[in-house]
Formats: sequence, structure tokens, C-alpha cells
Amino acid sequence: MDVEYRAFAQKSELYHYVLETEEKILAETADETAALANLSALLMLELADLNWAGFYRMQGGELVLGPFQGKPAVARIAVGKGVCGTAVAERAVQVVEDVHCCENHIACDINSRSEIVVPVYAGEIIWGVLDIDSPLRARFDAEDAAGLTQFAQRLSAWLTARSGADLAEEVVELLKKRGWHISFAESCTGGLAAGRLVNVASASSVFDGSFVTYANEAKVRMLGVDRMVIDAFGVVSEPVARQMALGTAAENSAEVGVGITGVAGPTGGTEKKPVGMVCFGFAVQGEVKTFTKQFGDIGRNAVRAASVQFVFETLRELLK
Repeated sequence: MDVEYRAFAQKSELYHYVLETEEKILAETADETAALANLSALLMLELADLNWAGFYRMQGGELVLGPFQGKPAVARIAVGKGVCGTAVAERAVQVVEDVHCCENHIACDINSRSEIVVPVYAGEIIWGVLDIDSPLRARFDAEDAAGLTQFAQRLSAWLTARSGADLAEEVVELLKKRGWHISFAESCTGGLAAGRLVNVASASSVFDGSFVTYANEAKVRMLGVDRMVIDAFGVVSEPVARQMALGTAAENSAEVGVGITGVAGPTGGTEKKPVGMVCFGFAVQGEVKTFTKQFGDIGRNAVRAASVQFVFETLRELLK
């Protein structure tokens, strides 16, 4: 990938470009180390006045140094220690204007003056942190915190999707134990949930077929969704997700049906139904539970990946 330094008049423009480039980097590889190395390089290249940028990963209950750009750093950090450990303990972004005035700071580069640390997740579990230092005092402001939080959210969605293989295997085993079959009715995810399931070698024992119903007319024609329900509540709604789940279960004679409908973005959002809003229906032997998740405007593919992860996490709980 050819990435060059670009100067922007506004930070909003800078982070828009950085986030677009991040998504391209994550789409090009399934290797975690390669992705983190390129993301570290991207941040050092595009963000001005940095002297360190990289990642720490949670291993064995502590933070362990991962790919980075900058001077050699501390290899291990305990949870609750330093700015990075505090970010994990508090599950919150840490912005330090002057590290020399921070009693809990762990010094790696004596030239560092300010620091920002953003937690990164894989599902609901903290995977590690994004850590960035600057030789300037008060280098990081609210715009940086917002932009880097979105950066971490996109990475979190990618990491979550990578960790989903074992989860899909667990769902398949739970279905096999009950002798049940599952079917999906997908709109914004476009078949990703079914694809996750059939990555498991024994999926054929619990899965016969599925639907991708992107258009409203397809939902009505293929799943039996009531037009009046769409008109009354909108296509992105729990009532529609409910009917999608019931429809796909009925059409495929499956004990479990899942309906997914949402706004993946980047366009199509409204004030009441913003980009990142996704509604889910889970029909288990005719009984339906519905949910709405607000993933935020974290990028189209990140919203889709987060949606599929939520589906399998919820299936695991419902099938236990």
C-alpha cells in the first residue's frame, strides 16, 4: 500500500483520511502483527509531533509490548500501573498533558511530554491499548481523543471478527447437541453471519440455507415481512428484525432464526436511526427476542463485523 504524508488544514480532515487508510490496511491482511505494524507506521507518518506510537497487548494478565514506532520501550506493564495500565484498569481513554507531572507515568523516552492511551477491545474483552507519545506538552486535545477512539474502534471490530472463528464453532456444537438447525435473514451484513457459520467444517449438520434480503421488497417477498410493519416502524427496527427471524426459520424449517437489519453507513443514517444502528431478532422454537445496538459511525465494514460478532455472542447465550 502506497501511503504518503499529507497536510490537512483541519484535524477532522486528517482523521477522516487516517481512518479511511486504516480500513484499507485492515482489509489487506488477516495477520495481526502485520496489521499492527502498519497501523503504527500510519500514525507516525500522518500525525505531527509524535515520538512514539504503537500497541501493548494483554497477555497473562499484563500488558506486553507489541508492534510500535519509536525508541525501545518497557516490555511489560502491570494493569493499573502507568498511563497504559490505568487505561486498562479504568477501561477509559487517558490524556496526559504533561507526563512529568503524572506520578503514575512510566518513562520510556525522556523526550516525551504528553501522552494519550486508548483501550482496544476484542468483543467485550480488553485486548490491549493504543499508546501515543509526543515531545510537546498538551499535544493531544478532544479532537485527537475522538479521532483515535474511532481508530481503536475500527481495530476492535477487526480483532473481534478474527476471534469469531472459535465462537462460531461453539455455536455449531451447541446446535448439534440439541439437534437443531439455524437460518439467517441478513440485510446490512450481506451474508457475513452465514459465512461465519459455514467456515466451521461441520456446519452442514446444523445449516441448510439462509437469506440475504437487502431490499425492502426482498424482505416482503422472501421472508413474509409485513409491509405495514415496515411502513409503521421503518425497515431498521426490532419489529422488522423479529419478522425476518421468524420468516427465515419458517422457510428453512429451522428451530433457530436470526434477523439482522441496520444502517452500516457511510450514508443512510438519520437523527433517530444513525449510522451504526442495527436491530436483531432471534427466534428460538418460535419464541423471539429482539435487540438494538448502537455501534456508532465506526466505518461500514466495522459495523458489519461488530453486528456478526454480536449475533454469535447472543446465540451462544441463548443456546446454553
